Amino acid sequence: MPPPSLRTRGENRRMSTTVPSPRRAGQNSPEPTPAPVPNPLLEPTADWSAWIAHLKQRSEPKRLRKLFGKSKASPLTWGVNLSADGSTLRALQILSLYKHKQSDPASAIAATTFWRQTLADEPACAELGLSALAWSQALQKLAAILSPEAWQGLLGDLIKLASEAGALQPTDDPLAHQLLAVELPFSLAYQFPELDACRQLLGPARKLFAFAVEEVTDGEGLLRSEHSSQMLPLLACWTRVITIARAMPEQGVDEDVQVQFEWLFRQTMRLLRPGGRVCLGSRVARDDVPEIVAAALKLIDDPEDHQLAKAALRGVAAKKPTKSGRKRKAKLPDSHLYSEWSAIGLLRGTWELDAPRLAVAFGEKAHRCELFANDHLLLAGIWTPEVTIDGWKWRATGEWSEVCWHTDDDVVYLELETRLAEGWKLQRQMMLGVSDRVLLLADAVLGETTANIEYRSVLPLAPDIRFLPATETREGYLAAKRVQALVMPLALPEWRSVGGPGELTAVEGGLELKQACSGQRLFAPLWIDMSPVRIRKECTWRQLVVAEQLEILPPAVAVAYRVQVGKEQWTAYRSLAAKGNRTFLGQNIVTECAVSRFKSDGTAELLLEIE
Repeated sequence: MPPPSLRTRGENRRMSTTVPSPRRAGQNSPEPTPAPVPNPLLEPTADWSAWIAHLKQRSEPKRLRKLFGKSKASPLTWGVNLSADGSTLRALQILSLYKHKQSDPASAIAATTFWRQTLADEPACAELGLSALAWSQALQKLAAILSPEAWQGLLGDLIKLASEAGALQPTDDPLAHQLLAVELPFSLAYQFPELDACRQLLGPARKLFAFAVEEVTDGEGLLRSEHSSQMLPLLACWTRVITIARAMPEQGVDEDVQVQFEWLFRQTMRLLRPGGRVCLGSRVARDDVPEIVAAALKLIDDPEDHQLAKAALRGVAAKKPTKSGRKRKAKLPDSHLYSEWSAIGLLRGTWELDAPRLAVAFGEKAHRCELFANDHLLLAGIWTPEVTIDGWKWRATGEWSEVCWHTDDDVVYLELETRLAEGWKLQRQMMLGVSDRVLLLADAVLGETTANIEYRSVLPLAPDIRFLPATETREGYLAAKRVQALVMPLALPEWRSVGGPGELTAVEGGLELKQACSGQRLFAPLWIDMSPVRIRKECTWRQLVVAEQLEILPPAVAVAYRVQVGKEQWTAYRSLAAKGNRTFLGQNIVTECAVSRFKSDGTAELLLEIE
């Protein structure tokens, strides 16, 4: 997908230090020289009444709330979850009182005093940034309530906070950095252009904005996986900043900032789930996402992004075959995404709202995953395997790296790798069948020496999801109020009466898969069927015989499986040792990995082939 088009950079014009008088229609004579604006930072007592009068009478700049039109709540709350006793809420409550023309001077004075007294003990975090922004927006109303010294002190504290935030590293906490080092200076400079101390914050903030967007994203709007939960609140922050910037005489932001803003918007739309939740972000449902999207779209000219937002919020109809039998191609960007730099992948094939999607974040040594299908979150949390080799237990807590990323109309596939003990590694395969609505999740433990291998992993079930095991066989169902998915452990015997080296069971925190073998390699696959019309039908699976040069190969060299649900059938093959010319079920294969679907005439249609 090509990057969003660059925007013309606005001219830089110096901001006037006085408030101009409006020119009457038809007036050609020069404007009279306006009266000097009092400076409360230099003469807070002598000029205080004149300063208050000036704030009440001026028509520009517009109130920040008016820049964003009508909204149910303050735009500062977009995309964030505020604690019930947070200092941000106290400032927003003061703003709300004045919005409804109510006043409580004593409460405002007490809250202001408390915030200033505790400011030195607050860490540089997003909560501090939001509370500082809320107090900055309350400043104009507080001028008529606070004493000159208290108002001057509050403004001075905010200016100092904005100035010192420039020393923060944007990669440590992108949202906190942008709120404190970028949005707070923009907010103060916009609201009080008459004051040199506020206006002088703008230049450094612009430079920090341009620097940060390059540091905290992969160049296409994605944050690092450890900051993935900040995607939505950061989009809201950048939306507010760019809106403010366009309302100022400098008119807008740098081109590279605009480009990264548009990329961030696209990636957030891809990760958006129904209910206003973002994959790998907060699990709390939000009702402010349409407001954030609408405000962001006012800053984006590309029609494709507007169509993308509509698809993300409302979904699109399933693709239907044309008269020629081919599927219509959607006029939208791909719904999947992957970034090796960000260590984030989204396995998703369509823009249908209930379509299966698997989001993974693997840049924190732990592997986080979320599986969504049929309007339900099925998996959510850490998916970390545990491998025991000859009695020594190893957890996959090293760095994960990409082995393969592949997408086409049929599948979206991601394979990762991490090191275990010396000479041993673990490869993780994730394949989403787009139209089939199936997911293959498999771990391969690979070594070069024979050992007793014990494998255990726990798939993290979402809070309202239960695992319902079958009575006589080893498959089971993921269910909320109704069954949402069918899970089959392909490497284990189907019937419980047949003993096998492993089990699939529900444990506290998730769905546990255990397997064991004596050899050089072990393969642990799970087949998850998420088709609503198929999952309650009869199912079966078998491990197939794999041969090479008329010799049957052991499972440590290559494995293959046949899966059937209802009338639909598939095969899955994986070579664990060096590739060779092998056969199974009448198929000849020389690749490392392959997944096929049986057609109605009995022939196999290749869905995935990894060489």
